[in-house]
Formats: sequence, structure tokens, C-alpha cells
Amino acid sequence: MQSKIPKFLKKWKEHSLNYNDNQNLNAENVNYKFKAIEDELETKIKNLIDKINFINDIKALYRYVIDGKADIIEKLEIFLALLYFINPFDIIPDVLPIIGYIDDGLIIAYLVKKLKEKIEIYR
Repeated sequence: MQSKIPKFLKKWKEHSLNYNDNQNLNAENVNYKFKAIEDELETKIKNLIDKINFINDIKALYRYVIDGKADIIEKLEIFLALLYFINPFDIIPDVLPIIGYIDDGLIIAYLVKKLKEKIEIYR
């Protein structure tokens, strides 16, 4: 899949260069715009990776509790955080795109930071 993306981008760039007759584009302008697209693509990919790490943090907390190594206070904290995460009716409702998960993310991030050394093996 990954190898198809550069091929697609190369083909798109070539098509764009051929399209410039009617669009008053030159190669330098197309390269500039193509660079802007590449920069935006990198930003989107980094954001996606952060989301994936967030999911891995949730899984690590769950595995830590299930493994039985967490003390009773840690179990309670993780249980409440996971319950808060799955509940769509919280301080900022999850139905709101993007911002609906901010409060959930802050709670999970707090626990991950607090238990960082203990959950590292569960990632």
C-alpha cells in the first residue's frame, strides 16, 4: 500500500504539469504546491500516529489491570478512567468531532504518565 502512494503522487504531479496549458501554471508553481501537499501530508500522518499511540495507551492500561499487578487504587483509577472513556455522556460529549475526546484524552494521559514505568511492558 505504501509503495502505491509515491507512484500516485508522481503520476499526479506529471498530470499537473501537463495540465498547465489551460491553468497558467508553470513547473516551479506546481513544485511549490506539491511541496505544500507533502508538508500537509506529513502533518496528517503525525497526527494519525499520535492517535494510534493513544489507543495503545488505553490497551496498555487495560492489560495492566487484567494482569493483576495493579494495586487496588490503581485498579480503581484505571477502571474509572476507562469507564469515563467509553461513556459518551461526559463533560465534553464524544459526539462533538475531535473536541469530544479532549477530556477523555487528558484523563488517559494523566494515568499513562503516572503509571508510565509500570505499563511500559504492556504496550
